[in-house]
Amino acid sequence: MRKPAFRGMIAASVSVGASAVAAVVMLGPGGLAMASPTSPTASALNFNVFVEHNANLTSTLSAGPVAVGGDLTLGGTFQVATSSPGTFVAPGDGTFPSALVVGGQIDFPASTAGAILSVQNNAYAKLGNGMGAQVINVPGPTHIVATGGMYGDTPRVELTVTQPATTVVQSVIDFTTAFNDFRSSSSALATCTNNVTLADVNGRPLTRPILVPTEVHVTLTPNTTNVLNLTGAELNNITSLTFETPPSSTQPLLINVDTSADNTYDWTVPDMSSIGIAQAPFLLWNFPTASSITLPAAAATLEGTLYAPRADLVDLSPNDIEGQVITESIVMGGLDADGGEVHYAPFTAMLNCVAPTSTTTATPTARPSKSPYGRPAPSHWGHPRPPRP
Repeated sequence: MRKPAFRGMIAASVSVGASAVAAVVMLGPGGLAMASPTSPTASALNFNVFVEHNANLTSTLSAGPVAVGGDLTLGGTFQVATSSPGTFVAPGDGTFPSALVVGGQIDFPASTAGAILSVQNNAYAKLGNGMGAQVINVPGPTHIVATGGMYGDTPRVELTVTQPATTVVQSVIDFTTAFNDFRSSSSALATCTNNVTLADVNGRPLTRPILVPTEVHVTLTPNTTNVLNLTGAELNNITSLTFETPPSSTQPLLINVDTSADNTYDWTVPDMSSIGIAQAPFLLWNFPTASSITLPAAAATLEGTLYAPRADLVDLSPNDIEGQVITESIVMGGLDADGGEVHYAPFTAMLNCVAPTSTTTATPTARPSKSPYGRPAPSHWGHPRPPRP
């Protein structure tokens, strides 16, 4: 599939604190192998939105900090860090967190006239590439406009604090390393064994796969990582998702969504009952193979982190995402579409889920199959593809 045109080159950056959390294999109860990237979002450094390539931000806001590995296009009136500036402080910045980090540059020529991106909460901004940008601190607070522009010109990025101009152009995050970690973790999590049974409105177990529009109820098991494996078609047949027991730190929920039938995925998020932003830090939606995800206008509020490190996200829903967004790129809103809000609820649960047990029996006289080059052929992603539920 061809990627959308808004993707551009990745700016080079240096590593400051983006430590990868490798997927490791441990032994769990009964000696079962554990697929355990325990903190799969750690490399996102508590950013609300963390994308590898480009971002086009039109509407409406990210309540927490935003990190963009490529270029940033300003599409309208957008706010960043309205409720929290996050926790990422670049070296030399004292106590001022960076709530807007752009690994590339601000694409002023492609931005919309009149567009303003406002960075709130006395937070700083960082640009990996200052080409085409000018930092103006008089009369203050800091405005970043196109080269040759004046303080009040648009499109612009504006801060609520005066940031030393010499600290604006600075590469501070290694996005490539972070996304290598995310993709490895996403593939590992996709191998986790399903241990959640779905029920209908009367509490009776549902027959899988889900072939028709269905109201679904979920009961989670305490003191374990709950795993629900769905196909993309099944997920779009869930009209409402009611939690009889909510996700928590002791009973987090991992939902693996297999979109391999068509990795260009339109997701009308179902209504979610009995949970809200308080439970969002304990729910992870993992899309291990999706290359493109669109949230249409009819999508409901998404509770939990959207973890799709191989996908471009287009958010056209006026409803909210309550959790982190970790994707290759993002478009929020458009000329005739409200992209809603991303609320600050970083994923904090520790995942420890069981990998499927192999049922293959070795035959003494059998020889392993080989690729034409004399060694086992690797899978496309570098990990076994997740089993279909």
